[in-house]
Amino acid sequence: MKTKLTAALILLLCTSFAQASDFIRARIFTIKPECHITDILQLNVQFNEWGRAYKITGEVMVQVLGNAPEQFLWVHRTDNAQAWGVQSDAWLNAIVDGKPIENTLWERWLECTNQTSATAYYTFDDAF
Repeated sequence: MKTKLTAALILLLCTSFAQASDFIRARIFTIKPECHITDILQLNVQFNEWGRAYKITGEVMVQVLGNAPEQFLWVHRTDNAQAWGVQSDAWLNAIVDGKPIENTLWERWLECTNQTSATAYYTFDDAF
């Protein structure tokens, strides 16, 4: 429960930097012993290169205050939920089709992380 509350607080802070109607997806994860944070940061750089065509950006967040310092967030942002859907479809289709870039990134993610949870948020700057 504390982990989810911590993640919610961090994501709340993320949304304060979000633009109007951003779609934000976050994965809470730990790093496996055989990997290092630099492996995850490099993975994020490569993901951002891939995601540029879909206007998606990712960032790794390191906990500086909280009760689970071994946990990290990998946050992805797109302009809206539709853009997320297009990116998600392209990603999943590439994995199924065995495309090398996407499969290499996915395999490295699985080799280096233990995912705790994943969430998605849609931000609004204006009231309905």
